[in-house]
Amino acid sequence: MVTTLRAVNDSEETESSCGMSSTTKYKMNNGQLERDPINHRRVLESVTIRTPSGLVREVLYSKAFNLDADNNLLSFTSTTTLNGKTIQR
Repeated sequence: MVTTLRAVNDSEETESSCGMSSTTKYKMNNGQLERDPINHRRVLESVTIRTPSGLVREVLYSKAFNLDADNNLLSFTSTTTLNGKTIQR
């Protein structure tokens, strides 16, 4: 059996009968979901997975967008942190 709870901000908590659980959070800006200026989708902030034995996998996501005066995208930087180790592209 799987139980899923969704919040108003689209974050999601899932727990299975075996004890696995996961939490997904989306980035908020002034009380509203932040949207990616490239594809207008929600911006993922973090995913945390917990096993019954206590192992935790935490992934944090960050994107920075550089726009010109007309809001055209010039560049963006994507950063992912997995259990404290950061990867930037």
